[in-house]
Amino acid sequence: MSDYTVKKSVCERYDLRFGDFGWATFTIDENGGLFNCQSDYGDYSYSWPRHGRKTFKHFLIEITRDYHYLLNKISDTTYFNFDKTISEWKKLIIEWRKDNGINKKQAREAFDDIVNIDDGSADYVYMQLTESDMIREICPDAWEVFDCVKEFPAAAMAFATEVMPMFSEILKQEIEVERAG
Repeated sequence: MSDYTVKKSVCERYDLRFGDFGWATFTIDENGGLFNCQSDYGDYSYSWPRHGRKTFKHFLIEITRDYHYLLNKISDTTYFNFDKTISEWKKLIIEWRKDNGINKKQAREAFDDIVNIDDGSADYVYMQLTESDMIREICPDAWEVFDCVKEFPAAAMAFATEVMPMFSEILKQEIEVERAG
């Protein structure tokens, strides 16, 4: 049997209910900086063992104000935004035309090819892009130049901007009660 160590800790659980059906169950470990939440917005967790604040609750209140930081820890940019991707690609063609990198005919054909791409997964959209003869002519390394716009899923955004501020308020009130008592 391998050698191992065990450290036992007591966690705090918060059951939050909001609106008609909204719910979130938070579990935090002050000693280890462990954050965990199951909610109707998704399940999120992360560990900050060295958060550098007075308490882990103070740290959670602070990072709630910076939802981009929080999202980068608890979620990934997995949502492919087709409309923004196509918009960015069209802007790229327009920039190349303005910079005289491509002529008017090339720009028009490449722009039309981009506009006619069907919605789908990022891979499917890239496949359609690279099947364009004009795109291959003006940009042989299209895979490296044309980026897909990926964002945090809507549920993760809502969690960070709607649910976490509610939880942060609960933590603030709890800290105030402890301070006053």
